[in-house]
Amino acid sequence: MINNRTKQGILNVLLLAGGRSSRMGGEDKALIDYYGKPMIEHLIEALPTSDINQLVISCNRNFDQYRKYSEHLVSDKSYEAIEPFAGPLLGILSAMDTYQAETWLILPCDTPQINQAMLTKLIDTYHNSSALISCLSIGDRLQPLHCVLSSQLKGSLCDYLKSGNRRAQEWVMLQSPSQVDCSDQADKLANINSPSDL
Repeated sequence: MINNRTKQGILNVLLLAGGRSSRMGGEDKALIDYYGKPMIEHLIEALPTSDINQLVISCNRNFDQYRKYSEHLVSDKSYEAIEPFAGPLLGILSAMDTYQAETWLILPCDTPQINQAMLTKLIDTYHNSSALISCLSIGDRLQPLHCVLSSQLKGSLCDYLKSGNRRAQEWVMLQSPSQVDCSDQADKLANINSPSDL
């Protein structure tokens, strides 16, 4: 990745691949073949690399396979008063505590059809907004894990998880996010959640 300072500081990418993939029979979803290559590769190819400092992968297994894509891996950390397996928000907090960056582009690994133009627009919207988080949306349906967020939100995220909550949608909405409506490309945000979606 190219080491480049964006207008609001260093930008890291976090790919969320730490889930249990229960609807996939426990198979690691990010590594499942989708049109000839693992889903995670589709995400990596869509990244606007000129803006990115580090590619970080949140994963809790198959570390050797993920190291093929990046040396920067992070597993869910243990925190006092935060329950284990607290979902993607715990993965985000763990990454922010492990790697330094002013800004993070967060993406789940189960939307392999997303494209570079959508991600570039999301980053630009964040830079041009006063909000500390920007998200993709489909009309009024927020896509909370397709976002760019400031590391200034780490304290808020930690407090939210310590309160026993773990809902990404709720936490993101509490931050008054700016939004990028992708209704005209809603198919690009289709989730691959089960074998029938492949």
